[in-house]
Amino acid sequence: MDFLNALTVTLAVELTSLWQKLSRYDSLLINRLRVGHCHLTHSYLLSGDNLPTCEFCGLSLMVEPVLLDCTNFPETREKYYAVSSFRELFEIVDNDTVIDFIKETHFYRKLFYISSIALILHYFFTICYLTAFVIYYIMLLSSTVDGTE
Repeated sequence: MDFLNALTVTLAVELTSLWQKLSRYDSLLINRLRVGHCHLTHSYLLSGDNLPTCEFCGLSLMVEPVLLDCTNFPETREKYYAVSSFRELFEIVDNDTVIDFIKETHFYRKLFYISSIALILHYFFTICYLTAFVIYYIMLLSSTVDGTE
């Protein structure tokens, strides 16, 4: 049992150190790329359209062909990584390198779509949370000044 606990803690520390250098957006994007599901490649399911194809190479617009096979980006791909499989890409290549490739190929905002409404709600709840924190802090300070802890 102690071995299992030590292994769990070790894995948690290693995974945390891997993701700490990425922004929340980038780590979410990397996770979605690993699974193969993102807005660009799966939005057709919600809209009822046919499976989209890449305008450059004609392959189906899925994560693996975009990252490994699209004929429009061979020089850019070679600049960042040279792998033969999707699994190898995420085992060998650093996450920052994959993100840099996506940015240079202009897929960064297309792969993970955040709607305007989602952004507005995110900022609204952030402001509500900060306002509640400030009010709580002011009440806490005023009660300690009055001596009515």
